[in-house]
Amino acid sequence: MAKRTAGRKAGSGKGRLFDPPTPTPLTRKEALLARAEKIAARYSVLVRPTKAGAWIAWSDELRGCLSEADTREECFRISCQNQAEVVAMILELGEEPPKPKLL
Repeated sequence: MAKRTAGRKAGSGKGRLFDPPTPTPLTRKEALLARAEKIAARYSVLVRPTKAGAWIAWSDELRGCLSEADTREECFRISCQNQAEVVAMILELGEEPPKPKLL
């Protein structure tokens, strides 16, 4: 005799303990930042040492977006984050961000 389950079909998989969680939709800001990160990833990042021993990074596409850090790797990472945030602001204002100079 087949065993019955109350309120659901046997083998339907709903309500099991090991069902994967349903992904939550991105908020508007998260979606905007994700879009900005994709755009900013195509921009150039120039990293140079300073006379003081630190590192400075900038982008030709986003004038005025400068980053400074103690190591080259940290400076590059911070610069990429800053570029994405600037592009997100540009998108939020309804404007078009600059096109990458190098493809």
